[in-house]
Amino acid sequence: MPKILEFKPIGFEGLDNFLINKVKKKGMPQVDDLSILPEGKGWLVVEFGAGTIEEAEQQARTLMSALESASAPSMKLFVDEDGHP
Repeated sequence: MPKILEFKPIGFEGLDNFLINKVKKKGMPQVDDLSILPEGKGWLVVEFGAGTIEEAEQQARTLMSALESASAPSMKLFVDEDGHP
């Protein structure tokens, strides 16, 4: 977390396997979105914002590059289809 905070994200959201299993069990609408999660039993969603989509995406890519050199677990970059990274 301290390393991530250096990159000034605008938001975090933590998910764990317990929550994911509840979504599956209850058949909630979000069940269709679960396939995009990397393998694991816990996830941290980190959100960036900037003047443009490209700037926000570059912030995320810079963080991901820094974390890769620190042997971080798997990561994925998602850009909202509505233009929200």
